[in-house]
Amino acid sequence: MAPRLLAQGALVAILALPALREGIPCLYDGSGNNDNQQFATDALWISEHGYLQIPTHEPGHAQYSLALTVTGWAPHSGRICAQGMAALVATLLKTDPVWTYSSFFAALSVFWSFSVGFLARTLAGRESLPPLALLAMDILAILFPSSFFFIANGNLANGYATVLACFGLFLFRNLQLGGIPSWYAILLLLTVLALVGTYPEMIAFLALIALVSSFAGAAVNPAEVRRARWWIPLGACVLSLVVFPPATCRLVSTIQTARIMMRLAHLDMVANSFNVFANLTPIGHLCTAPTMATQLGDKVPGLVHVALAVCILAALVASIRWGGDGPLATSVLAIYSVSLWMVFNAGYGYGWQKIHQYMAGPFAALLLAGIARLASVDHKSTRQTAGTIAAALLSIWLMAGFVSHVRILARISKEKSLSTEHIQIQRTLAKLVSGENPEPGPIVIHDQSFRNSSADCRGFCWQSGQFS
Repeated sequence: MAPRLLAQGALVAILALPALREGIPCLYDGSGNNDNQQFATDALWISEHGYLQIPTHEPGHAQYSLALTVTGWAPHSGRICAQGMAALVATLLKTDPVWTYSSFFAALSVFWSFSVGFLARTLAGRESLPPLALLAMDILAILFPSSFFFIANGNLANGYATVLACFGLFLFRNLQLGGIPSWYAILLLLTVLALVGTYPEMIAFLALIALVSSFAGAAVNPAEVRRARWWIPLGACVLSLVVFPPATCRLVSTIQTARIMMRLAHLDMVANSFNVFANLTPIGHLCTAPTMATQLGDKVPGLVHVALAVCILAALVASIRWGGDGPLATSVLAIYSVSLWMVFNAGYGYGWQKIHQYMAGPFAALLLAGIARLASVDHKSTRQTAGTIAAALLSIWLMAGFVSHVRILARISKEKSLSTEHIQIQRTLAKLVSGENPEPGPIVIHDQSFRNSSADCRGFCWQSGQFS
């Protein structure tokens, strides 16, 4: 247990460094986008108005226009639960969501460790793994690079949705296989319902993986279909989609928007320009997808990519052939492959990053299970040596991706964080809007929060000396 706690503690400490550097529990960013501003603004709006009320334009709160896309009964995007939890945490602590946002986001690393770790153990077959292989798999799950990428890149909703998807698959398959009591179906229902509100688009992927794994397992053992436990998780998932009408309405609206965007994806030149995998060869793309560390991937020689691709394929085969749940492993790989083909067929450049983010958790668990199986091959032959080498190479590659994301976060967060200067600005503005001759109207200061940033929409409004 001690090595696992040490790894998790080290990860949390790394994520806390920007706040320690600024001297306050700041909102920091490690990306070139404005996603964190979007989600923090959503949390601010929810804390004051809820998520069904649509904001109207107010000069004193101009930034609330960012929340237009996620509020109401039929929004363009129903991704709201993660921001809602961020608002709840701030409310319980009696503070502004801005000052607790990054701490809440950093907690994703802990939830990822549990959910991906649980799913990886299901896929690997925990009982048959040597203790050392199990320890290595758990530590790699804690330090998995795509988890850190979600936080560094400001993907709050996608990050928490990935965690929910992994936990949902873990519950679903263990309920069907009898690994946990049937009453855990209540927890499955709540997990899928939370996913509906966190990232509705991912419901389709979760549903396909669950259905394919169910029927693949039934094809291997037809007697399973005649048992109640096979149907209970399916019923819980269906019920979760209709049990809460606001979530159901927002799910339908989001899916409709996603379908339209997918049909028109090839015409969206702006979105297609954000293809971070554009400079990679197909083999390099395959190797970089698990880490999302494209800045590292395009600097690696082609021969290294070939070696890593062979190791990845070996790990996938090992997880399917020798793992604890072959039908689930097969379904994750099959749905991922079909999704990649759909992105390629649609000509959607930005879709490559999105699909890798959608499938990041299940694929991470699948890859970790494969690494553990390769490291524990019990054949006293060349196969054992090859498996150990492949597992070691993949582990090194994953840690290299993790280090790459840490470096980027450390560098960019120096210029993109709410720092102590905002406290000074607040005090100055408090003097301007109070006294005998206060300045009329709100005072808007641009680009004070993210210095030297080239991104748009970097404005924050202050009124009566309070950050809003």
